[in-house]
Parts: sequence; C-alpha cells; structure tokens
Amino acid sequence: MAKQTMNARERERFYDKQIAPELRRLGLMCQDAGLSMVCVVEFARDKEGYSKNGQTTTLAKERSGSINMLDMLARSHGNIDAFTIAVARWVRETNAPHSSIVLGQMGVEPDPTRRTQDTPYVVA
Repeated sequence: MAKQTMNARERERFYDKQIAPELRRLGLMCQDAGLSMVCVVEFARDKEGYSKNGQTTTLAKERSGSINMLDMLARSHGNIDAFTIAVARWVRETNAPHSSIVLGQMGVEPDPTRRTQDTPYVVA
C-alpha cells in the first residue's frame, strides 16, 4: 500500500508502476467483452489547476453519447474550452442532434438535417 504523503512526482511514479498496468489489464478485459471504460487517475494539478493524470480508455464500437463525453472530458484535463470544442466537433462529425444552448451559440445547428459542414464555430 502506498503512503498518503507522497509528492506529485512520487504519485505519478506510483501510478505508472502500480496502477496503470492494472488499468491496462482491466481495459483489455473490457475490450474483449465489448465494454467501454473511461478511467482517469489524477496524481497532480498544474499551476492553473488543470489535472495532471493518467488515463485508460477502451471504447466499444457501439457506445452511448455519455461515454463519448466522458472520454472527451477526460482528455480535456479540466479545460472547459477544450471539452466544449471536442463535443461540438463530435456532434458535427457524427451528425448527432443536440439541444445545447452552448453549442447553438457556437453555431452548431441542433437539427442535423439543416446542418452544413462548412459552418464555422462561432464563440459569442
């Protein structure tokens, strides 16, 4: 068992040596079973407060929008702009409908049948 008073470098090493291999094993099990998994382990924060973390993600071919958004959120490391832009990109690339006020303000048409791929994102 690891001690609770590790510094950030020690926590990252502990993650790399002890946690990451186990998460990889679990991720492979999930992948073999057709399950999606998004796991984030935070071992530090940078000066701006953004997460410094390790991630293990397995995405099944058939998965929900919720698991896609969890994956995007994990990859954004706490940066709301990165997350919002990733969601907007995903909605447009998958031609998914949405009811988001924020995406609407960014210029992403809610109805995919009325959406054009050349419409730029607009940040109000």
